[in-house]
Order: sequence, then C-alpha cells, then structure tokens
Amino acid sequence: MLGEVLQQDMFDKLRELESFREYEAKVRAEHEATIKAEADARVAETEAATTADNLAEFLILRGDAPTEHALNTISACRNAPLLAAWLKRAYLGETSAQLFPEPKPPAN
Repeated sequence: MLGEVLQQDMFDKLRELESFREYEAKVRAEHEATIKAEADARVAETEAATTADNLAEFLILRGDAPTEHALNTISACRNAPLLAAWLKRAYLGETSAQLFPEPKPPAN
C-alpha cells in the first residue's frame, strides 16, 4: 500500500510538468486509438464471416451446389464489401459457377 501511495505521489509531481502532461495525453490517445482499431477490426472480421456464411448458405439453399473451389473462395475471403457484392449478384440470379469459375489449368 505504501508503494502505491509513493507511486501516486510521484505521478502527481510529474503531472505538474507540462511536458509530462503532454506525454501522458499522447500515450493515452495512442492507446485509445489502438483499442478502437482492434475493435473495428473485430467488427469487420465478424461482418465478413457473417456475409460469407450467408452467401454459402444462400447458394446451397437455392440448389446451386457450389463447388469446393467456390466454397473455399468464399470462406477464405475477409473483404466484407466484396462478399456483399457476391451475395447481391447471387440474389440477382448469378450462379455459383458464374461467380466463382473454376481456375483454368496452366497452358503448357
């Protein structure tokens, strides 16, 4: 407990210095920005995963029978706007084969 009191007293004395207050504010702002960026990344990842699941499920329920290539492409994609565009195109009638054509074998 004495250590906590001494530590707090040291911080109080340091905060009397304008340069320390500026440094402390900068560190807090950087920390808050990092936390926000991590939260935004988690939201984007969740949105992409949800849209990918919706796309795969829609294609399957529609009876489209997406290939392994199509399902792998969908599950590997973490770009939410791209997944949303594919889903909209599927809603408008494009088939899995049109959205995700099988790769062509390399020419010899």
